[in-house]
Amino acid sequence: MNRRANFRRSLLTSVVLLAIVGTAIGENIFLDDFAGDDSKARFVMEAESYCRRTGVDAAWYEVHGDKNVFIEGPSALQAAPTSRNGARGNYMEALGSSPGGSAPIDAGYYGGILDYKLSIQTSGTYRLYVRWTARDGASDSLYAFIVKGDPPYGRLLTGAGPDYFLYHQYRNDWIWDNKGVKDTTYCAYAGFPHSAVWRISEPGDYTIRIAYRESGTALDALVFQTENLPAPSESGPRQSLFVPENVRLSALEIGAINGLRDCIAQKREALERIDAILEKDRALLQRLEQVRGSGELQGPSFGSMAKAREAVYFAVEQQQRYKEMLEKGIEKLEDSLKALGLEPKAILR
Repeated sequence: MNRRANFRRSLLTSVVLLAIVGTAIGENIFLDDFAGDDSKARFVMEAESYCRRTGVDAAWYEVHGDKNVFIEGPSALQAAPTSRNGARGNYMEALGSSPGGSAPIDAGYYGGILDYKLSIQTSGTYRLYVRWTARDGASDSLYAFIVKGDPPYGRLLTGAGPDYFLYHQYRNDWIWDNKGVKDTTYCAYAGFPHSAVWRISEPGDYTIRIAYRESGTALDALVFQTENLPAPSESGPRQSLFVPENVRLSALEIGAINGLRDCIAQKREALERIDAILEKDRALLQRLEQVRGSGELQGPSFGSMAKAREAVYFAVEQQQRYKEMLEKGIEKLEDSLKALGLEPKAILR
């Protein structure tokens, strides 16, 4: 069986896993947004798109981003304690007993873990930003560390960066954060003197591990990028491309797929704008029809109103044709993804 057939079969397996475990993407790996460019790199992950998860008594559970209720776990259908508007889709929230003073890299640590696996080909210094929030000062912390290779037996990434990093700064809304303290389980009075920075000296597969510290901490998204890139802001960049772990793509292939994703995203944004314009134009057309049929206009005014109606009617027809062309273009681009062995619904999330 050729490579593309293997790719398609692996991706179908991934889709089946999606159906079983919810939003988690299963045994997949994230790819660089700037693959092929050795001057910069970036990986963007939705919190609910973890590759692996552990934890029972102290674990991370997925929350519906609009309704702010748990969609799984012991509190399913109940309101999340840290309810915040403005999430990027769904988010993950810590729930359960605190692991106390146990470091997340210790063998005795029992807190919940979220894993995000990355294929890193560009060496350099990387910063880890998390988009998170909390309900109060007793729910405002989490740990992060990185291993090279397959966890839990991968090699802990140390050296220029921390063994592990503790984020802790209470905010009552979603914020991109890169500040806290390194290599400590305590944050009281410590301030935020350190940035979550690691040095990647060799290419390979790395796993970012987010570890539970306090119940009620909510995690929305992560960005791991070279330090020469600006910090994410507002809702942040779109989630990076991910594929099954056993699939390896060249930088050219990744670039082509990302290009297709960008084209489709731009056309979908254009469709949304056209729908908004059409809604307003049709409302205007209806009002003009009402005025025309009221019998209140005579002489030149009647003729001018009739011309205005014709102009709006023509504009609606033109926008409708443009909308149909965009929809056809999106369909063709999605066909291109399928020809590469990719399922658009999974790739375009």
